Amino acid sequence: MCKGADKVKALSVMCHSYLSGHMDAARHYGKSGFCLGEGDKEKAPAVLVAWITAHPESLSQPAGSVLHKALAEHFPCKGGK
Repeated sequence: MCKGADKVKALSVMCHSYLSGHMDAARHYGKSGFCLGEGDKEKAPAVLVAWITAHPESLSQPAGSVLHKALAEHFPCKGGK
């Protein structure tokens, strides 16, 4: 759904909602492994699509796990946060 988010409004809403829910839950439970700065939440759909494209084997893995890996690689925490 994130792949078509730039073309179809409904997919955009679904993609952003899923990503926001995952990021909020990870932060709430202290298991994020990623740190978002100003404007990074808006970049997350494109980051996820690019990461999955570069890692096609991820298509057979659970969505939450894939999202977590992609965000942790693209938005690592600095200074041990």
